[in-house]
Amino acid sequence: MEIFDYAVVGGGVGGVLSSALLSKLGRSVILFESLSYLGGCAGTFKRGNLYYNAGATTVVGMEEHMPLGKIANFLEISPPVKELPLSMQVRVGDKKINLWWSPERLLEELNENFRGSANEKLISTLRKSSSELWNALWRFLPFAGYADMIKFFLRHPLQGIKQFFWNVRSGESFAKYLNGQQDFKLLLDTVSLITSQAFLKDVPYSAAVLGLSYPISKTYYAFGGMSKLIESFAEKVSSVYKRTTVFKVKRANGYFVLETSKGEFRAKRVILNSTIWDLEKLVDVQSVKDLSYRAKKKYSMAWSAITLYAKVKKEKVKDLPSHVLILEEEPLTFGGTKELFLSFSLPEDPLMSDEEYLSLTVSTHAMPSLWENLSQEEYHQRKRILQEEILNRIYKKIPQLKGAIHDPFVGTPKTFERYTKRHKGLVGGIPIIRKYFPFSYPLPFTPVEGLYFVGDTVFPGQGLLGVSVGVINLLMHLEEDFRRCWNYA
Repeated sequence: MEIFDYAVVGGGVGGVLSSALLSKLGRSVILFESLSYLGGCAGTFKRGNLYYNAGATTVVGMEEHMPLGKIANFLEISPPVKELPLSMQVRVGDKKINLWWSPERLLEELNENFRGSANEKLISTLRKSSSELWNALWRFLPFAGYADMIKFFLRHPLQGIKQFFWNVRSGESFAKYLNGQQDFKLLLDTVSLITSQAFLKDVPYSAAVLGLSYPISKTYYAFGGMSKLIESFAEKVSSVYKRTTVFKVKRANGYFVLETSKGEFRAKRVILNSTIWDLEKLVDVQSVKDLSYRAKKKYSMAWSAITLYAKVKKEKVKDLPSHVLILEEEPLTFGGTKELFLSFSLPEDPLMSDEEYLSLTVSTHAMPSLWENLSQEEYHQRKRILQEEILNRIYKKIPQLKGAIHDPFVGTPKTFERYTKRHKGLVGGIPIIRKYFPFSYPLPFTPVEGLYFVGDTVFPGQGLLGVSVGVINLLMHLEEDFRRCWNYA
């Protein structure tokens, strides 16, 4: 029986990128995914004639100097994406704000909507600091232990001091640019929640910089949905087993045995595309189980999601951008936060749109506790209330969509728990808060030599960019060939 160099369990973003990069290095890799498509929480599913993204999302970081762009160049692939003119349109109060990634257009838009704020200073600070931080994330961080930390401070004392103060300060310090304007504060807080899973007062300054720079970065549309984007990276992986469930990973004599629904497989090393909360489901080793149990207690403050999917009449969406963020003063019932993030497919996308309709995904944060211990009747009643509330908020802010949205259906934390098998349906990763980040945030190592994990509960956190940097950091530790090639890529 063949023994692979690596077995990767889970075809989410982290699993696919790990498999692709290792395959490019010439390692023998086998990738397992239990669903019929790749992407995990960032995947795409079909209902009726249209495909829907599991969550409303944008694609950023495809430029050559950014993580995904650098990975794509390293793999020599051309992902199916199209550059968009703006990241999103924000509707808050009576304002309609276009977040252009062009600095000049963005400054003009902010000056028009938020007079008196230090908008030029805010934009320049975010652009300069975010560029420096992204570079540091895969050149200096994370630390595999205290020895790494000491080496870093000895070799890069100025960078070390700056990183220390950036992680001690709170993201709330960005409020000084806003001149007390509450709509602006709500916008920045919501962007922080979307990107860091926490509000500005709780996140470190470094995470706030990266999070707030996300909607003012170049934004792309993925044709065919997020799964098609992720599958484009998987082209480099020769052995991909979809619809294959891995039941257990066991340590043998110098290798691992993976018990799956398609038989046994062997590998020298295993990478789990799993949350730290779910490791114990796959690995029957007490030290790994203990790691999971401790994580469930330590990282208990985490979010799930509420989603609404629907098809929308094409002619009613002509003057809308691909992404719209709706903000209200009060949180959603049975949700917990104030935002709705809408993601429309492009008319020219043949999988996500047809001659009459576009695909719409709406996402918002949800507290899992609001969906636990419900009877079937209570559960469906809450879904009905939530669907009506979401649609009413959309119609209030975008009246032209009234009567244009058809066949809506709602996803809850229980939906995500069922399909992704994630603990409590937690899909946003571990919040990037000062209590955890960066020195108490999980690293990709387990107590078992040769067993690692990637995903949105690994430093530096959630999203396409966070997960991709986590993969890069792991491979920097594991593969000398990767370190050498990556530094010159």
